[in-house]
Amino acid sequence: ISWFEWQFTWGQDQLVLQELWEEMGTKPAALVSKPTKDDRWRIPYAIWREVEGSRNYTAGGPAELPFSEFYLWAHAHNYSHSELTSMWEDVHAIDLCWLKEYDKKQEAKRASPKTHR
Repeated sequence: ISWFEWQFTWGQDQLVLQELWEEMGTKPAALVSKPTKDDRWRIPYAIWREVEGSRNYTAGGPAELPFSEFYLWAHAHNYSHSELTSMWEDVHAIDLCWLKEYDKKQEAKRASPKTHR
């Protein structure tokens, strides 16, 4: 899960971090601390990417992925009950990690000083 925490925090800035490293000659701390992705998470992450578009959003922000959408996906891909159960645990863990990082970013935005025009 640590790779997902890193990815959801720094992933969108990875190219910028690489460029900084090349320009400055010093590896940014975010790249130094980047964990490696365990191959075990390759399939759950691919599934999460497929079904995350079915997430509902409210005024309070994003909701957890609906199990019903994952169930339909798993059924369409002929997953057995045991495969579905274990894969949901992994996909749900990834989703909770994403939600946690999303909340951190929103909290940082709320805490940052506002600029006035």
